[in-house]
Amino acid sequence: TFILSPNERNHKINICLVARRHPWKGLRTFIEAYKYLDDAIKEKLGVISLVSHDDLGAFDTQGMRIVVPKNDTEIAHIYRSSDIFISTSWWEGFGLPPIEAMGCGCAVITSDSGGVNEYAIPNVNCLMYTPRNVAELIHCLKTLIADEQMRLKLSLAGQETARKFSWDRSVKQLLDIITC
Repeated sequence: TFILSPNERNHKINICLVARRHPWKGLRTFIEAYKYLDDAIKEKLGVISLVSHDDLGAFDTQGMRIVVPKNDTEIAHIYRSSDIFISTSWWEGFGLPPIEAMGCGCAVITSDSGGVNEYAIPNVNCLMYTPRNVAELIHCLKTLIADEQMRLKLSLAGQETARKFSWDRSVKQLLDIITC
């Protein structure tokens, strides 16, 4: 089970991503952004968790923790142990991980990957950047790392958003559609 020690949690900002090796999932964008963060910003960071079942050996993950979760409960624990969640996909149909992370209290940075626009509202419940744009992702990271109030605002708004997208509500909406 993935558990952060008190030293990893105290006064540091923890980040998590769902990391996939497929190019369209955009992990390389985060790796590049992280590489270009200055040392003063990196000093404020605690654990950077890459949640994945993929072989990430082709990526420079130095300074990051690769977590292979056994189940969804472990993924939720990682989200709850993180302050910021980053979604790097170039395109998504709906994009569950960002809204799951919102539900767990993360401030979310997401790429403008299509389907996330059903729930992601820039500067309200997330920060958003253009897919593959390393400079924009760096700007979003610096903003959230430096601004605790923005992290809190996005976290609270994200939790409210996630409550509107429960599985029970989705089932009811589907049943309403097909039984008309």
